[in-house]
Amino acid sequence: MPGVYYNTAAVIDADGSYLGTYRKTHIPHCAPGFWEKFYFRPGNLGYPVFRTRYANVGVYICYDRHFPEGARALDLGGEEIVEVYGREIIPAFRTT
Repeated sequence: MPGVYYNTAAVIDADGSYLGTYRKTHIPHCAPGFWEKFYFRPGNLGYPVFRTRYANVGVYICYDRHFPEGARALDLGGEEIVEVYGREIIPAFRTT
């Protein structure tokens, strides 16, 4: 649909084949400067689990990680790895 945008991740398998799409579910509207609701609509595809060659993968995009229902849905769907994309994602382990 023209003029409708979603913050989206495409999932590609090891052989380059397209497995599907995840659309960010939770759209922030809070200070300072997170006004995404003016640009994107909330995702409408649920929390799919993608069966890749190496693992069952779920995807989160940034702000989604603050809401536990997605993690639960991915777990119930059989995910083994959750890939989280975001600007301010902090690594679990740091050397400095």
